[in-house]
Amino acid sequence: MLTGTKRLGIFQDSGPFVFQEQKLKVDDWTFTAYNMRTAYDRKKQRRYIPMKTVDILGANRFDTYTKTRDGSRAVIVQDRKILLTHELNSGWWLIPGGGTEEGETPEDCVIREVEEETGYIVRPVRHFLIMHEYYEEYRYTGYFFVCEVTGKGQMNLTEVEKRRGVQPEWIPLEEALDIFSKHESYADVSEEKRGAYQREYIALCEYMELDPESPEGMEPVPENTESRTGREIYLGGPGTVRIREERVSAEEYIDFLKRTDLGSQYPKERFNERIAKLVKNVSISLIARNDGGMIVGALFGLTDYCYWLYVTDLGVDRNYERQGIAKTLMKTAHEIAGGEKDIAVYLIANENAVPFYEKLGMKYADDVMQYNHIEWTEWTVE
Repeated sequence: MLTGTKRLGIFQDSGPFVFQEQKLKVDDWTFTAYNMRTAYDRKKQRRYIPMKTVDILGANRFDTYTKTRDGSRAVIVQDRKILLTHELNSGWWLIPGGGTEEGETPEDCVIREVEEETGYIVRPVRHFLIMHEYYEEYRYTGYFFVCEVTGKGQMNLTEVEKRRGVQPEWIPLEEALDIFSKHESYADVSEEKRGAYQREYIALCEYMELDPESPEGMEPVPENTESRTGREIYLGGPGTVRIREERVSAEEYIDFLKRTDLGSQYPKERFNERIAKLVKNVSISLIARNDGGMIVGALFGLTDYCYWLYVTDLGVDRNYERQGIAKTLMKTAHEIAGGEKDIAVYLIANENAVPFYEKLGMKYADDVMQYNHIEWTEWTVE
């Protein structure tokens, strides 16, 4: 009998483990698989690996951040009602939570913050999301937990919270989603409120997508999944634009090409057939969509994830230019491939795009050769 152990990904420096054994029989071979899960122990320091990472790039963000702040928030739902904090004097609604204090783990923080703001004692049962928010010179990192109420404690509001009239309220989950879904209506009023409501809306949408059949607890996830499939980026500005890795159909990409300057950069020969191969086989497929789900930006790349990244396609819908989409696509693709310390980026740029690439720090290369005997009939996708 052949026995093996598969490592599924664990918390760093985590506490006691729970092993679940499963016998797998393939032909004449029997394998023993162990699903190793970290037992819950909030007192242990550990590295949190969530199911998904989301970046929110505020409209007022600086090119680089110089200050950071971490915090935790709790999604607490009972009988389809969610516990929120309501600021009576401003009308704001928020998911309970706040900043991490010195020496606290994210779990410690969420337990303390919920009791201070709502008077409820909770137990974190699942860590499902990390969110990075970029505003001005700050990067705020939020750890989101599904929590359950275990008792009543004592509210301890700050003076600012008292002046704002903060109080806990249970409201229907659908009503909370509706409140936070209107985040873009505050874009011209308050970037702070727009960003806060967008953050809460994304968190609740992620909560709604959690698998109800998954085991309770803070589940580890397979190694190397966060950067490849678990990251989304939301761009602030006029309308929300979401960027993530995904495969698209040839038909949808061709429709996108009609709305960009990329539509004239492909040969006419076997166009549909070759685009179908392109969208299927590229190493990196980053897609930007607007609120309606329409593609407004795309980057395709080939990489060995060790030394180089070749960007084959980069385009933005003409109606969405100068919103930072192309720059964010390039930066994200570079990070996915391995980062600027390991990965060199190459591409073919038309003369109109050269100033853009130069602003990104790219230069003409003198060590690139080509072998090109393809048929090329110029045309524009229409």
